[in-house]
Amino acid sequence: MAARGSTPGGGLRAAWLVALAVASLPAAAQVTSQGRASIVFMAGQGSGPTGGIAADVVAASGLVPGAHPAPDSRVRATAFRIGGGYQFADYMAAEVSLTHIGTLRSRAVYTATPAGPDTLVAETEFDAVEAVLAGRITVSSDFRVDLSAGIATTGLRTTLRTELGSALPAEPGTLNARRTGLAAGVDAEWRLGHSASLIAGYHLFSHVGSSQIVGLASGNMTLVAGGVRIEF
Repeated sequence: MAARGSTPGGGLRAAWLVALAVASLPAAAQVTSQGRASIVFMAGQGSGPTGGIAADVVAASGLVPGAHPAPDSRVRATAFRIGGGYQFADYMAAEVSLTHIGTLRSRAVYTATPAGPDTLVAETEFDAVEAVLAGRITVSSDFRVDLSAGIATTGLRTTLRTELGSALPAEPGTLNARRTGLAAGVDAEWRLGHSASLIAGYHLFSHVGSSQIVGLASGNMTLVAGGVRIEF
């Protein structure tokens, strides 16, 4: 009669089962989000190539002889992002978000007065509504990386005003441009519990604004922000 106890083959199988269970922990944590909706709140800093807007308007007005358009430089301002989504597969979700960046200011002197230089101030704000697909890359049971890509309808609006001046250069007081372009982002998430995660990321919006309208910039807008994701 065979002695009772474990066999070498049985021990090996048990070791494989333990290894499989450990390796599947990240995937199991990820699956807990499948079929759930979520809301994201983020705040941070946005930037865009709007630093030359005021100088461009002054140069185009002809009020300053010999003035030339300024090269675009990036300006930063407070921003926020609010979104919602639905995770329809283990590692894939669909999301819709609203991003706002404002106010991005640039200044340029356009004439001199006894009281001081008349200065044109261009105040630019940015809005984007994006629809993306997000791929979830699980790193551990409580940490993952989200990669998103899709399309965004963006709006860039500049309002012109003067400091010490009584008249604007020969341009409309408000300029607008709406475009559709690509949106992409990368976010890192740390799960706090069953329904909440801390999130921090970088988002890019391409083909924003217009190079044909004096008083608007053209290029990419970016957002660096952190916040929280709530699943339900």
